[in-house]
Amino acid sequence: AKCGDLSRLKLINDFDINIRLEKCIRPDEVSLTKLKLLGELPEFRVNFSAGQYRQIMRLIDVATSSFDSGAAAPVALGVPSATPASSAGVVVPDDGSTAADNHDAAARNALLGRKLIEAVFAVPTIVVAVYRTEDGRDLPLVNANIVGLKAEFVKRTFDMSAVLVLHSVGVEDLIEPADSKFRHLATSHLGDSRPDESYMINVSFKQCQKASPEYAGVEIDASLSFDSFYFIFNRPTVAALISLALRDLKSRPAPQPQHPPLQHAPSVVKSESTRTLKVPAVALRPLAKSAADDVKVRARVEVKVIGVLLNEDGRLLAEASVRDFSAGVDLRA
Repeated sequence: AKCGDLSRLKLINDFDINIRLEKCIRPDEVSLTKLKLLGELPEFRVNFSAGQYRQIMRLIDVATSSFDSGAAAPVALGVPSATPASSAGVVVPDDGSTAADNHDAAARNALLGRKLIEAVFAVPTIVVAVYRTEDGRDLPLVNANIVGLKAEFVKRTFDMSAVLVLHSVGVEDLIEPADSKFRHLATSHLGDSRPDESYMINVSFKQCQKASPEYAGVEIDASLSFDSFYFIFNRPTVAALISLALRDLKSRPAPQPQHPPLQHAPSVVKSESTRTLKVPAVALRPLAKSAADDVKVRARVEVKVIGVLLNEDGRLLAEASVRDFSAGVDLRA
């Protein structure tokens, strides 16, 4: 669609999703993943203009007003029934010390390391295009490009892990000249392109049961690695973005406060006859404490660079950044 004719421009472009499902039909084959799911969305593009923004906000107002006007359903308070949580365990025989048991030990280790579920979903490219209105025409304002988004999940016999990675993010300023060195409002790299093997964001999570032979004293281990990200303030573009948001806020009426209807408290009828219930004493057992060195949750954060640049007509006026920041916490039971 042409920039001047956004009436036919789709809010979300047509996209394809590729999904492949694999299942191992041999229960005795422990070297293969029991269930594998692979998915990919090659490209996801969103087009956003002032007219579409107003239409979306109008739909949100209608939906929220309809939701607020509805009467709240009564909530019944009761004592929840005690339902024991079901858990599936794997019984592993004790390791023998004779040479005849070496084959069984190898088979047991292969069973423990078998992948029960493996899921991978990737979105190589996400593009969000924002347009502005000037003299009755819709012109490109910014393009946000998200590259290399990928999520992985693996479930094994005694543990599960998840990884989320993002290669790069860039918000391209289409008002600035094409040869300007401040061509972006936000970017994960300045100057040279980021190497293919590096990631802007790397989030990892692992939960391991104490019964696992690979248990190393940490039940839940989560980490966030943030490579670099820069915010660049180009005054004309930032002013246009603020104007785009405030233009609709001024035209929208102020929300009227809605008071919930008054509800009378239910009357309590006292009975003349009373009964005394005898509750037998219950001996409380102290909770089992884990070892002193065991960690319930371990969280770590590492940030390489977060910077803010101020641009004035192609000149760098100021720069503020935080570099080589790391933090961690261990929670023990």
